[in-house]
Amino acid sequence: MSREQQKASVYPYLWFEGGVYDNNVFHYEVDNKGVGPAFIKNVEVYYHQKKYDSFSKLFTSEWVHINGSNFNKFPYYFDDLETGSVMKIGEEKELYVLKNNQILAQHLGYQVMNDSSFHFKVLYEDVYGGRFLNYDNKITIIEKK
Repeated sequence: MSREQQKASVYPYLWFEGGVYDNNVFHYEVDNKGVGPAFIKNVEVYYHQKKYDSFSKLFTSEWVHINGSNFNKFPYYFDDLETGSVMKIGEEKELYVLKNNQILAQHLGYQVMNDSSFHFKVLYEDVYGGRFLNYDNKITIIEKK
């Protein structure tokens, strides 16, 4: 029982959220709202039955689809959540921020994120090797075999 309490005291809890603000800003982030660091083991993002290794690869692909490959056209910023990375307790990471492009911001925030084909799976571990799967912001504890 003591060991279970000790494990529970370090559970990470990754939560993803984003949307459109002021009609021309798209923002997408992940927060570790848990009480322990999250060690990222795998990231998979799906849209229209295509698999992406990260959120920024999907969002950038949509950028190219709408605006072409001129990335200097509008201010944007991206970081990423990748296999092998670590999120500290309370850390907030902006995965993608796009400003001053109303058409693309609304496309990403309303069409992509609300499309039934948009899904993500993030597998992560706590400091004791306990595994968790965030599948579309539904957290499941993965039991060790």
